[in-house]
Amino acid sequence: MSNAVERLRSGVARPKRSHGRERPSLVLTGAILAFAVLAVFGQACRYDFINFDDHQTLVRNPLMNPPTLHSLKVWWTSPCFQLYDPMTATVRGGIALLARVPPDPETGDTLNPWVFHTVNILLHIGVTLLVYRLLVYLQIRPWPACAGALLFAIHPAQVEPVVWITSIKDLLYGTFGLVAIWRFLVSLGHTVGTADGEPELDPRRALCNYLFATLCFVLAMLSKPTGVILPLLVLPLLWLQWQQLPRQAWSRLAIWVVLAIPIATVAKYSQPAPYTVSLPIWRRFGVAGDAVAFYLFKIVWPKTLLLQYDRNPTYITEHGLIWWTWIVPAVLITILWLNRRRCAPALAGMCFFVAGLFPVLGFFRFNFQYYSTVADRYLYLPMFGIALIAAWAVERLTRRYAVLSLLPLLFLAARSAMQVQYWQDSLKLFGHVLENNPESAIGNILFANELNRRRDYADAIGYARRSIQIDPHRSEAYAALAKALDGVGRTDEAVETFREGFRHDFRTRVLVSDYALELLHEGNNPQHALVFARLAVELVPRAETYVNLGSALAETNDWQGARHALETAVSLDPNNYNAQCDLGTVLDHLGDRAGAIAHYQTAASIDPDNPAAVAALKQMSSNGLQPGVAPP
Repeated sequence: MSNAVERLRSGVARPKRSHGRERPSLVLTGAILAFAVLAVFGQACRYDFINFDDHQTLVRNPLMNPPTLHSLKVWWTSPCFQLYDPMTATVRGGIALLARVPPDPETGDTLNPWVFHTVNILLHIGVTLLVYRLLVYLQIRPWPACAGALLFAIHPAQVEPVVWITSIKDLLYGTFGLVAIWRFLVSLGHTVGTADGEPELDPRRALCNYLFATLCFVLAMLSKPTGVILPLLVLPLLWLQWQQLPRQAWSRLAIWVVLAIPIATVAKYSQPAPYTVSLPIWRRFGVAGDAVAFYLFKIVWPKTLLLQYDRNPTYITEHGLIWWTWIVPAVLITILWLNRRRCAPALAGMCFFVAGLFPVLGFFRFNFQYYSTVADRYLYLPMFGIALIAAWAVERLTRRYAVLSLLPLLFLAARSAMQVQYWQDSLKLFGHVLENNPESAIGNILFANELNRRRDYADAIGYARRSIQIDPHRSEAYAALAKALDGVGRTDEAVETFREGFRHDFRTRVLVSDYALELLHEGNNPQHALVFARLAVELVPRAETYVNLGSALAETNDWQGARHALETAVSLDPNNYNAQCDLGTVLDHLGDRAGAIAHYQTAASIDPDNPAAVAALKQMSSNGLQPGVAPP
């Protein structure tokens, strides 16, 4: 290898120029990388949605069935599911338009999962090609760069973000993030030939590259808020090219930091993570070190990869891991630093890897840390650092031993293909978690929820009870048990289960309200839904629960009761669109047309793009009633 350190000693490192004779190599390596991804992940194109956020974000999300201009407004003006990722939501909406099919006769679903899986795989091919191009730009020879990109492409840790439909945000973040990093580096090192043959910077093209990089940086942050970390990811690669960073690099990175501040603020506001354990700062370093050590082990030995690891701060503290696992990454980074002259690419790759994980290492609280600090999907973009290390290692080998590097790649490809098969459906995926960790509270909850969805309530009861035995402080376990008990006709026990769950974990109140709304949407037995709607109001008397109660009462033809519930909802939250609109509907049914128009108008002023209130006003206007009537 033309060692990066040797280039540093000779002055400013400049990217290699592309010549015509290199094009066949680029086409060939591109074909190899694309074929490898399709060979490993192609089978997932025929898989179903997974009952782990896929149904919430897509299948049962009214904003996606179908997407409208109102959906677009919601995505770009407010966080959805405690995450502000409008670019991802917009892309999902576009895919949802392409994936629409006639309603399933049993479930009523109108989205084809095959389309979503195919887009994910195509995106992963694109990101893999970007990894290769960036490695070559960092002056690694094409075939070692191809080996590094192959590792990125087919490592088993990449299965979750590629095959899980909801994780398209990681793929989009990876796409825009790598383009942003690549073009940022080009903006600092782009050269053109001069009359005397000496290269010089081309300011115009450098500026165009920087502006394009900045656009991609913004899109990366809008795809996943973790994108705010990109300025930190650029630093080790800049150090690899320039021993002393150019002055313009600092000013350009400062602009990126300024752009990241509002996104970081919105992300923190959207996801306050109130249920995660608050740790002193010194202990967070132990949690972060344990997470890095865990990831490094899974990269080196990816024998057992799970959707859920249950490795939260409480777990690693109770098992004493917090005191010693951090030693492994600390020693490794120290060794690389002491040998930075000989191992510059390896040190840069390791720094990129750790920096890419920084937002989810436990220094900052995030929602999923309540369940686990670590998850395979967090590795997606940081795996570029591992690809850089692998490419550097292969480049240092002799030709004979470099060929032998194909053997571990073939092993990883085979292991990934096996891992992909666990994602065929929810039962197989969650069963894989329980097979490897029967004591996983979340694994038992997920399995029980999937059995409930399939109406296998009798078996779901056992898994839900098992989860409560393992951890009696998880609201999801009580909700799963209550739904299963209700499914077998033991409604009184289901109500008491929800109450017991509320005593152990007050978040149960939200799940009661969600279940009441779910029963209302099914529409089979409004009297049954009314039981849980009343319970939700009892546990949490908020506007949303009164709206559900009002809907349930209206479905049972108790219009006066519905009016009282919805008036209470309006008094609690006058800006609640659903409360205003539903109250207008109830008043219209009771003959109070003036009051109905007033509440419809209020609803339309709260959200002008929501068609329900506007359509109701048009209907009443066509019947001879003019808007503008004062409320009674």
